[in-house]
This record gives sequence, structure tokens and C-alpha cells, in this order.
Amino acid sequence: MNKDLVAIFEYLEREKGIKRELVVHAIEEALQISARKSIQGLTNVSVSVNAKTGEIEVFSEKEIVDKVEIPEEEISLTLAREIDPDCQVGQWIKVSVMPENFGRIAA
Repeated sequence: MNKDLVAIFEYLEREKGIKRELVVHAIEEALQISARKSIQGLTNVSVSVNAKTGEIEVFSEKEIVDKVEIPEEEISLTLAREIDPDCQVGQWIKVSVMPENFGRIAA
């Protein structure tokens, strides 16, 4: 799907005069809606599309805690430090939550 997205970006920019950033933003919004539907229970879901490579990333912002009680909203300090070694309890961190086959399902 990545190559297809880049081809779409290039086509719309070249042939239709639509700025790549505008297309990327619209795709991110659409994928964010799809991600919220396909990833039950997660809050604070965001999607990032790389305009140059077409790479799609899905994130959920989670609170860093000592003891996880709500896995959909919280992450342990130990796991969070694998992402950011300097993070602390009480902070929020973006965690990759890319569902399998997300690009195909979202399309």
C-alpha cells in the first residue's frame, strides 16, 4: 500500500494541483476514524502518514503508571522505558498500536 499511496500523492499533486500535505492530512483523518473502529477500547488514537514514503503508523497515547489497571489507557513504566528511557510515571507516551492488515482493512 505504501507505493500506491506515494503514487496517489504524486498523481494528485502533478495532475490535479492538490498539495501533497492536504492529501496526507485527509488520509490521516480517514484512517484515524477507521483505526478507532477497528481497535476497540483504545482512546487517544492518532495516525501518521509519511508523505515521502507512504508509511502508515497508528498510535495510542497512554499514561505511564507503576501498575497497569486499564491496559487500553495505561502502560507500565518498564514498557514505556523501552520507547523512551527518560520517561516517568504520570507522563503520557505514544505507543504503536498498528493492527494487523490495517491498511487493507481501512481501504
